[in-house]
Amino acid sequence: MTALARPFPKAPAQVQPFADVLGSELTLTFLLTFGGSELYFAKNPRGCGKVEALVGVDLATALAARAETDRRMQRRIPAGQSPGQPRCWLGKATRPPKSPAAFMPATLPCAAC
Repeated sequence: MTALARPFPKAPAQVQPFADVLGSELTLTFLLTFGGSELYFAKNPRGCGKVEALVGVDLATALAARAETDRRMQRRIPAGQSPGQPRCWLGKATRPPKSPAAFMPATLPCAAC
């Protein structure tokens, strides 16, 4: 079991397509790595890109297929700061259970959480 083996909060609409393909834990890592960046999802990844290195070729291919069909998936990876946005979701997902917002990692500042 990992340290995050607990139910994740519901992902906001911008994050949901990534969570559907990658799962909650890998989406968390993906957003912490690429949040705010603009990415291109190759239809036929060769395994040498940063996305493929993080999620693997199969999931990178699945992300590319999802990006073609789901208009909610933007090229710029979400990293908003307003309430209900991805940064709040990241903060809630990484915070230990039953702890106040003050214990959120410093890299995820969101006072609304």
